[in-house]
Amino acid sequence: MKNSLLIAIIVLLASTAFATGKNNTDKVVLTNGKVLDVTVSKVTTTQVEYKFVGETVQNVEDVNNIQSIIFANGRVQEFTKPADNNTPVANTPRILMQNEVAVLPVTFINKETGMSSDENAKLAQDNIINFLNRNNAKITPLYLQDQRRTNNSLADAGLPIRKLDEVSVGQLHDAVGAEYIIISRVSFSTNSDFTTSSSTWGKTEQKGNKQKDQSYSIASTSENKNYYYEVKLEVYQQGKRIYQATRHPLFNMENSWQDAYEYLLKRAPIYRRK
Repeated sequence: MKNSLLIAIIVLLASTAFATGKNNTDKVVLTNGKVLDVTVSKVTTTQVEYKFVGETVQNVEDVNNIQSIIFANGRVQEFTKPADNNTPVANTPRILMQNEVAVLPVTFINKETGMSSDENAKLAQDNIINFLNRNNAKITPLYLQDQRRTNNSLADAGLPIRKLDEVSVGQLHDAVGAEYIIISRVSFSTNSDFTTSSSTWGKTEQKGNKQKDQSYSIASTSENKNYYYEVKLEVYQQGKRIYQATRHPLFNMENSWQDAYEYLLKRAPIYRRK
């Protein structure tokens, strides 16, 4: 308000001086409120060049430090505006909800292709949440944050589901507002075993006094795909890591990563085994 009034007064004086033919200088209004009586020689998108009256030295000022320029002919060019002290700060961290646990979508990545899957990320998140819900008595007095709220909060904060393990823990806590957060990553590779089997059968035909033996055989090949998983689980409380562990499932089946999660969660400090 004070700066706006100052500009209005300067514009009025500049207009009056121009009308009487007595104003021969430009006025550069800085964001700190200071006004420079100068001759502006050049204005670009990044800086303003000017000289003080009676001097030959060329001065340069960054446009970020300039609020406006009032030229000698009365034209006003505005730049950055002073910040309003009453404007709320963006991305204000949420107040952490005590005893609340937020399970984040899982980074689920194929080592061979480097590709991650949003579908598997949420599937693994469902798996963790379902396990903890089934064993709710083991985590009481802790409780789980609603899954939809968690995912919406991450989206609102602009945090990518596929790379949550690369986001700072502070950002994650601020986004979901839970005292505890569970961060996880599944990486895997595959190979295949091929098994070939064959079967043979025959029959005998009688033609007059002669017998004719005929045999038939068929072969088939089956593929057995093996999955090699590495499952990593971390638990943070108010930004401090209180648990970290990695598990390689015993079996190489497609869903073996689910067993690894149960093993890791049962040993996390938020879970009481007795």
